Amino acid sequence: MHEPAVHTVQIAAASHVGQVRQHQEDAFLIGVLGETGWSWEQGGPVETTADGSCLLLAVADGMGGLNAGEVASATAVDMVRQMLSTHGRVAPNEAATVLHQALLSAHFTIEKESAKGQGEMGSTLVIACLIGDRLQVAWVGDSRCYRYRAGEGLRPLTKDHSLVQQMVDEGSITEAEAFLHPKRNVITQSLGIPGHDPEPDQMDTLLQPGDTILLCSDGLNTMLTDGQMAHLLETADGPGQAADLLIEAANAAGGQDNITVVLAAVREQFANVKTTLEAIPTAAPTTIPPNRPKPSQKLIFLMLPLVAILAALAIWSATREQGTQDEEMPQAVESDTARETTGDAAEGNFEMEKDSVGAASPTDTMAPAVTAPPTGNFVIQMHTLSTEKSAAAAMMGLQKKYPDREIRIQAVDGQYKVLIAGFGNRQEAEDFRNSDEYLKKGFVYLLKGPGDDEAQ
Repeated sequence: MHEPAVHTVQIAAASHVGQVRQHQEDAFLIGVLGETGWSWEQGGPVETTADGSCLLLAVADGMGGLNAGEVASATAVDMVRQMLSTHGRVAPNEAATVLHQALLSAHFTIEKESAKGQGEMGSTLVIACLIGDRLQVAWVGDSRCYRYRAGEGLRPLTKDHSLVQQMVDEGSITEAEAFLHPKRNVITQSLGIPGHDPEPDQMDTLLQPGDTILLCSDGLNTMLTDGQMAHLLETADGPGQAADLLIEAANAAGGQDNITVVLAAVREQFANVKTTLEAIPTAAPTTIPPNRPKPSQKLIFLMLPLVAILAALAIWSATREQGTQDEEMPQAVESDTARETTGDAAEGNFEMEKDSVGAASPTDTMAPAVTAPPTGNFVIQMHTLSTEKSAAAAMMGLQKKYPDREIRIQAVDGQYKVLIAGFGNRQEAEDFRNSDEYLKKGFVYLLKGPGDDEAQ
């Protein structure tokens, strides 16, 4: 029988309402089992280091009119917290049963809340329980769990309970087509739907030092491809910075939905680390007006060395005056529509459409609105971020990956665009962009600066 090896685990979590939604309907939960019992955090940005002998991570994405979605997701994670607090330590051979029971308990509780007059509501829920080096994952809906491993990239550990996933499984569409499919928000299982008890799926796997576990709501993975997320995890200096970069990138790609990220990075063999959680204090509101960027609420930038930040910002200061881009990013947002369920309850079939807000691909969302002349200072825009520190971190990641290229940060209307610059013509820039799979997420345009207007 495998004896779990205990490792130090770095944990980070953050949520953002996105660029379109008025309310936060996601919820997350982090639990660390210490000598005196479970310590819990289910709100506010989190960064901590813990003994990985018994950890629990969860993300829920609520659905329903008015505030019903918020109630559903909060109820889901709260039921997990209550059940684990009562249960205590989870043994490896009982993890699957405990998580299954937690999901069903959350389902029946949401169902009861709905019957009390809260209105029809539901929630996705993904739970990951780390016991030493063994990870048990259980889920209902389309909130996801991934594992990032150097050399292997980002691998989904869950499979969505969704209409487009069924179509992928049947071979009628590809994964790439599913990413853009108009029905990608239709889920086939949810917690809390009367008469439709969910059938949770589970998986387990062994982890090793260097692995990072990512749990997220679909506000992340419908805005960013797995390849884009993998690159940010690869270049980030720890899970705290990775959470920032992932949320910033999802917002830059449109931020069509609430975005929630929970990360757990497995480090060296366990030594002496704290086993309680500390939320990063924040006074920032949890909602923002639609279409106005708002940085994630993490107030402590722990992971990036100060010297590196200052160096990157110095480079940015030297280049920020070289030009300004006057193209606006087009909005790819449709109006909200009410969630609806379809199907025959007698047959036990249903489909629930989550709040559907149209989302173009990240590349299409950021396409420039002006056709550039054939020659000049062409650039590849890779990121649009809302904080200088995140932009500096992204800049350093690109400099590390492409040391022979010129990397710039350009400030435009409170946003920080991270650019690969120095191309003499569009074809040169396009050829370089097409030479690397990651670069294909960017787009090429003419960077306007002093003297460019006369040349045009």
